[in-house]
Amino acid sequence: MKARDYTKRIEFYQTAPVVDGYGGNTVGETLVATSWANIRTPKDSQRLMDLGVTDPTNTIIITLRHREDIDFNAINQFIKYRSVNYVITNAPINLGFGDVEIEIIATRQALDSVEVLTP
Repeated sequence: MKARDYTKRIEFYQTAPVVDGYGGNTVGETLVATSWANIRTPKDSQRLMDLGVTDPTNTIIITLRHREDIDFNAINQFIKYRSVNYVITNAPINLGFGDVEIEIIATRQALDSVEVLTP
């Protein structure tokens, strides 16, 4: 893939303990890194079903350059794209085993609440 194919900016966040200012800690979001990526919607929903993704309509496939400074995991990391949180569904796939590009499948995080519209 050529560099000009990476046109979307994504952010990797990690949930970690954050000092609350009162002598304790709370769980908060910490920015790990930002990266340029190619983002597309899945073409083959059967492949996603085989991986355990039950809602392919809220799923995106992210392709980005392999980075040595980030250890990607699906346990406590998530991706933010266009102010929407995406949960990493799979372990990153090393495309072609060349250590050049990786592919991540991410599913949109479920909403806790929605805004009520007044007519």
